[in-house]
Amino acid sequence: MSGTGIRVHGLDQVLANLNAEAIRMTQGGKRGLIRGGLIIMRGSMDKTPVQFGNLRASHYMVMKGTSQRGGSFNDKGGDKAKLQGNAQAVLSIDRERVEDMHIKVGASAYYAIFVHEDMAAGHRGKGRAKFLELSVQENQDRVLAAMAEEMRKEL
Repeated sequence: MSGTGIRVHGLDQVLANLNAEAIRMTQGGKRGLIRGGLIIMRGSMDKTPVQFGNLRASHYMVMKGTSQRGGSFNDKGGDKAKLQGNAQAVLSIDRERVEDMHIKVGASAYYAIFVHEDMAAGHRGKGRAKFLELSVQENQDRVLAAMAEEMRKEL
């Protein structure tokens, strides 16, 4: 009895096509993550308590190798240089530490954690404690829709 077998032709081309599609989807995923991060950052900035505007300006979004800042610091609080140095250090570290296909949104002001966590503070206007946390919760659907839209562009 002679051996029978199946010979597949074009498998290299199929694998090359699959790899090309994976790269395209990855690019769409990155765009979606960036859009989602910016949605969260802007929502958090809108809810951030404002005294001099520097906490709002200290917001940032980081993805491997890139970052986006919320704004420029002013010297109304007398600590502009300290805020700028802290922001530069935080962004430098986070750009290296954030994993591929991940984003990080935060506020680099040295006092951000205290304002964020102080539920007893009487914040004026639309400022709130938990401003970043609230933005994530309230914008979840918008973030997912933005990510899905960017991924669909690659289909």
